Amino acid sequence: ARLTAPTHVIASDPKVYSIFQGALADEVLQNPVVSMSVVTGAGHSPHRDKPEDTLAHLAAAIA
Repeated sequence: ARLTAPTHVIASDPKVYSIFQGALADEVLQNPVVSMSVVTGAGHSPHRDKPEDTLAHLAAAIA
């Protein structure tokens, strides 16, 4: 299924741990309604590792 609603992915830092990188990210981001930001220094759970930074990414995405 192809996403049709605007979607923003808040991803963890690939230098720490992220499954959303490489070919998977490239494929998903080909869809023009999908955007992405990376929480630097966050691992698998950005909302736990860097809650303030994650909220900043969320606020920017919905602004």
